[in-house]
Amino acid sequence: MAKPIKYMCVLLKMVHLTGRPDRFRLLRHFSQTIAILSLFGGQPGFIYNAHAEAPLERKQSMASLERVLLLPSLNMSAIYGENNGLQGPLSGKVFVTGAVSQNATEFLDTALRQKIKQLWAVNLVDPMVDDITSLIGVVPVEGSRGERIAAIQQVGRARGAEAVFCAYVYAFRERVGTAYGVDAPAMVSIELNLVSVASGALLYQHSFTETQKALNEDVLRIDQFLKRKGRWITAEEMAERALEELLKQQDGK
Repeated sequence: MAKPIKYMCVLLKMVHLTGRPDRFRLLRHFSQTIAILSLFGGQPGFIYNAHAEAPLERKQSMASLERVLLLPSLNMSAIYGENNGLQGPLSGKVFVTGAVSQNATEFLDTALRQKIKQLWAVNLVDPMVDDITSLIGVVPVEGSRGERIAAIQQVGRARGAEAVFCAYVYAFRERVGTAYGVDAPAMVSIELNLVSVASGALLYQHSFTETQKALNEDVLRIDQFLKRKGRWITAEEMAERALEELLKQQDGK
């Protein structure tokens, strides 16, 4: 715990010394640090990749894209184990891994293909099997963020794509019970990234994390409760609706 405590002390000192605009940003980082430490109790389990949240590239418009390479979704829990905090391989955002059902990535790949074709006017390109096994298979695990981006760019160029779409699955737990009563609700945590082949920059980055709650536990989300007609939905329903909402947001972030 010595290093995290030292880090928090430095953050507090910076908050005191900086001007008002930067102060709120530093306070946000400080509160995130507190949340992470309280979540893991100061014990091993947080995988820190030492890269900040990646900025988005504003120079290249998503509307100008014609060919997008869609990579298979990656099960981050299978790679890092469950109940681990880690940064997104490309975005630097913090996520916590959880249970991922057996067919979750296959379901997401199919749903992503359908939703992207429906909502984005692009031609989807599939990667070659050799590309996946030789490069993409090790991208989330080995090397720096720059090396990951370079590997993704290489595969994109080989397939003649202008951008590469990468999806990461941190949790995908099925509902245990029925639509009107559950022992455990559905939980989904996913992240979507679009990488420019030309520059390696993130053109688009969105994420979704939710564990469904009863209305009396989260009265502020009554609109969500009404949309779901008071039902306990499945993980597939939750993910499909989340993908549709996320992919409609073509502003990047």
